[in-house]
Amino acid sequence: MLASITNHLYKIGVKNEQDGKRLARRLTDGTQKLPPTAQEWLVFPLAKGKRWGGDVEREDYNYCWYVEKGKPMSLRIQGYPAKPPAHVWSLTYRTSPDHQILEFVEGLGITHYVYAHHGTVASADVRLVSFTHR
Repeated sequence: MLASITNHLYKIGVKNEQDGKRLARRLTDGTQKLPPTAQEWLVFPLAKGKRWGGDVEREDYNYCWYVEKGKPMSLRIQGYPAKPPAHVWSLTYRTSPDHQILEFVEGLGITHYVYAHHGTVASADVRLVSFTHR
């Protein structure tokens, strides 16, 4: 499950959808704090060179989330909530055994996610292909 608190987005492992809904209600009404297993996943605002969520002191930018680049983009999408130009940000988390790459578009969210393990074959490449704004 993902939880947005102030300018942070956290990943929290839950057993099933019901546990996720229960935890979301408790976090929202203030009866529970973030569990110690919550992982800081995104920290806003994004900016080129920003690092968080791991060993940010490393000089090789590995073992932490790192904003590699950001660029303005023009979106012509009906109902798109952000004012143009939006920015698309490329974020990475690289380790010796694997890497993750996210593309995040302001006002829209994650539009591309790549995971690759460098040993045992395991990978994912997921792209947002459509959305409906309500």
